[in-house]
Amino acid sequence: MKHLMTLTCVVALFAGGSDILRSQWETVEFAKPFEARVMAGVVRVGLSGEAAGGISIEECTKGWKLVLASTKTDESGHFSLGASNAKGVHYLRLTGPGMKPTLVRAKIRKSASNQELSLTIFVAT
Repeated sequence: MKHLMTLTCVVALFAGGSDILRSQWETVEFAKPFEARVMAGVVRVGLSGEAAGGISIEECTKGWKLVLASTKTDESGHFSLGASNAKGVHYLRLTGPGMKPTLVRAKIRKSASNQELSLTIFVAT
């Protein structure tokens, strides 16, 4: 009986833990493109707004299929993909330890009201 109770507790632990693991891999995709004049900016964490240092930013082909260029944010959350300043829509993937992978469309145009991008990444729960 003691072994049956232990087994039940272990199964319950793994069943509950699987929801946690699944939510860590949930991807966030912003539907509306972020606009800026250059392919640079800052990444902040969720609603807290604190700087997100050490976040990988990958510029990808349409649909986030292949990586074209990549960089990481500094301790202040700043990044630059300066070689990617071509006008039009760019596909960015943001990832980092303990964060939900995030997909962003960045529209670069000279008349954008923002000089740089201001992006958000969320803590995995």
